[in-house]
Order: sequence, then structure tokens, then C-alpha cells
Amino acid sequence: MKGIPSDPAKLDETLPVLKPDFGLESSLSMTWIGHATCFVNIESVHFVTDPIWSPRASPFKSVGPKRYRPPPCTIEELPVVHFAVISHNHRDHFDIPSIRNLAQRFPMLIWFVPKGLKCDIEPIVGINTVYEMTWGESKTVEFNNTKTTIWCVPAQHWSRGGFLSYIFGGRSLWCGWAVVGPNRRFYYTGDTGFCEDEFKKIGCYAPRDMMSSQHVDLTEATEIHKLVKAKKSIGIHWGTYDLGSHFYLEPREKLPEFCKNAGIDRERFTTINLGETWIVEDDAKKEAKM
Repeated sequence: MKGIPSDPAKLDETLPVLKPDFGLESSLSMTWIGHATCFVNIESVHFVTDPIWSPRASPFKSVGPKRYRPPPCTIEELPVVHFAVISHNHRDHFDIPSIRNLAQRFPMLIWFVPKGLKCDIEPIVGINTVYEMTWGESKTVEFNNTKTTIWCVPAQHWSRGGFLSYIFGGRSLWCGWAVVGPNRRFYYTGDTGFCEDEFKKIGCYAPRDMMSSQHVDLTEATEIHKLVKAKKSIGIHWGTYDLGSHFYLEPREKLPEFCKNAGIDRERFTTINLGETWIVEDDAKKEAKM
């Protein structure tokens, strides 16, 4: 990663970390915890994506990509979490200490994982329920008298294999997740490359009230925004761990230009600060009037 300041004050200025408020009064809100980890509230049902709080995105304490911006809150400070989704088994998305701590903090937590990952996660989460799914499968669960359907959807990526499966992990599927409530919808891509046909399919049944997080370049990210018919997209998977070779602020600074080139209103595809909570537009307008 290029250009990460050594001065903590400069980092605080360029990449501030805010104390989350989580937007629990909204019908749809998302708080960015860092990297690909988000806390999502969808009609009073709460879930997290690919949880990682660790100092390194690695199974080793002293080797591997180091976290250069701290989490905005601890796992203990989270509101109740009803379920969690895991997109694949790479260590920056399948972080064993964070998974274990969440399971201990929330004994009734339900985990949704791609096919082949259940055997790896069950020893970590103890009494938590684990549902293993493949592309196109869905599961409807009920929390707070609200039925929510979780869809396992395709992604273009890969999983670990070899070298003892990168320290005792097996080869498994990779995926994204579409979460459908009574009135709101949320789409988390996981790590993915660009696959036009699959994103067109997702756009057919996961329409307008949703966000998408990308692991593609900015041109492809804006194209995915259009293909899935997103009303709002938020770019994550940056600004947290020392990964990649681009300038550390590049995703945030260049996104407006790429949105303009793609004919996307700059308010429809944005980034947010670590710890910041995005609230769905119609709820945000109601709050502004109060």
C-alpha cells in the first residue's frame, strides 16, 4: 500500500475513525467497521459481514497484512447481532479470533457460510447455529417477529487450497449474500471479479433499496452498480489493512470521477468513514425534518 502516513495525526485527518451510532431507528442502515466488515440493520434485524477485528489479516500474530486503522468499536460494544455472513475462507474475511469472540458474545448467533466451510467454522462457534449454502439457495429466518430471507448468490473469486489449506482450512465455495426483509433489501458482494451475466441476474430479484460492496476496479464497480439496479452503493474493502499496491486513499478520491464517467449520480455511489453509519435516504430525510 502506497502513501500510508507514519504520523498518527495525519492518519486521523485523512482517514478518521468515528464512534458508531449504528442507526437502529432506521429501516435500513449500514455501519462500516473496516475492510469488508459491516454492521447492518435491516428492519430491526441485525447482521455483520465477514467480521474481522484482528491486528493482522493473517493466521499469524507477527506476519501478514497489518491493520493501520483501528476498529471503531469492540465486539462487546456492538448492538445485538442476530446473524453473520461469511463470503469465503481467505483470512481477511474468515478471521478465527473475531468469529470466536462474536460467537461467545452472542450465543444465539446464526452463521451463514458457503458450501464446504461449515466443517471449518463449527469448531470455532460452539453452540451457534451454522447454515451452509450453495449459489441460488435461500433460508428464511425470523428475528423480532420479522421474517428475513438470506440468499447465497454467485461471486467470481476463489478459496484457499494447498499449504495445509493455509493453516488447516479446507477448500470451499465463495459467494455473495442478498438479504431480503419485508420492505428493504441489502446486497453484499463479498470478494468478486466482474461477471456481467451473474450481476444481471441479481439485479432481477434484488432491486432498488440495497447497497453493494466491491472487490473489483472502479470501472467494474460502477458497472455492477448499474447491472444490479442499486439505489445506493457504498465502497468498502479499503482503508484498513496494508493490502495492495495502490495509494491508500485512491478508492475514495477517484470514485467520483468514475461515477461521472459512468453517468451515476455521485450521491448514489459513495464511500463513508470508518465507524460512520449510512441511513437509507427516505429515513434520513425524515430525521432532517425533525
